[in-house]
Amino acid sequence: MREKMKKTPEIRPGTHVDMIISIDYEKETADVRRSVVYEIINERQFIISQTDPPLAGYHIGRDMAVTFLARGEKGPVRPGFSAKLTGIIKDYKLSSGESVQALAMTRNSGKNNAGLYNLRMLHRVKPVAGSDLEITIMGTQANLIDISISGARISFKADSLTESVEAGRIVDIAVRVNRESFRLKARVVRMWHIPGEAHLRFAAVHFVDADKRLNYLLGGKVLEIERKILSRGLETK
Repeated sequence: MREKMKKTPEIRPGTHVDMIISIDYEKETADVRRSVVYEIINERQFIISQTDPPLAGYHIGRDMAVTFLARGEKGPVRPGFSAKLTGIIKDYKLSSGESVQALAMTRNSGKNNAGLYNLRMLHRVKPVAGSDLEITIMGTQANLIDISISGARISFKADSLTESVEAGRIVDIAVRVNRESFRLKARVVRMWHIPGEAHLRFAAVHFVDADKRLNYLLGGKVLEIERKILSRGLETK
């Protein structure tokens, strides 16, 4: 979900930010909340508005990502860094004299604490006819239920694999996009079956070491499928 970058643009008062509070790779969802920067105290400490929906006391001390849109060489990019919520200010005074609730944040230290984020990484689409997408698991062809840049949900015949596939295991998979094939590792985050279909097994997998080329192709493929769905008047589930 994050790529390293040489230099990250900096936030400043008035910067609109998206706070990635948590990521659930099993359900492939992310808790993203919007905020705006009120004040930069020093290199690491800053204050932002209360998010919508608001963060609560139990979030204090939790690490989260601060992301924002900026101009890149080839168009808009979303840089960001990780930070910790250190406190909730009940009566922060704005320049207008108005008092509002605000969040005190501290940027985490470390030279690698910066990167480019892609909030579409967890957005799943169901392939349509002509999508030119295929996936195999442990050398066995699987049926692709849906896919995102970060993972996929698949089904396969229960007796088709010589090795067991179970939740938590790292497995070998291959993804083919537009006739290009990629071999990579994936973590099985969930397994299930449907009553009446005992011959099938279903799995959700998270791509562990997908390279930039695969991410690029999958990102384009997700957009392509979305456009096809909209043009055909189909509904995603």
